[in-house]
Amino acid sequence: MEPRLCRIDSALGRVTECPREACAFWSDNACVLTGLRADLTTTPGLPELMFGLRERLGGIGVDHTLLPPGLR
Repeated sequence: MEPRLCRIDSALGRVTECPREACAFWSDNACVLTGLRADLTTTPGLPELMFGLRERLGGIGVDHTLLPPGLR
């Protein structure tokens, strides 16, 4: 399996491998933040917000059906 870079960390200027299943933003074998790629690089404060949220959620399973359609 080819390594993927973490979108949040990339937006923060870090190069780290995507934690996949260990990330609260991972669902159905994909990152639910894919649709936010442009926003992560152009919206001030969004990467820090998402990073903090991911840290607070930790490895907790998230019910992704509760997310807005653009984040599912």
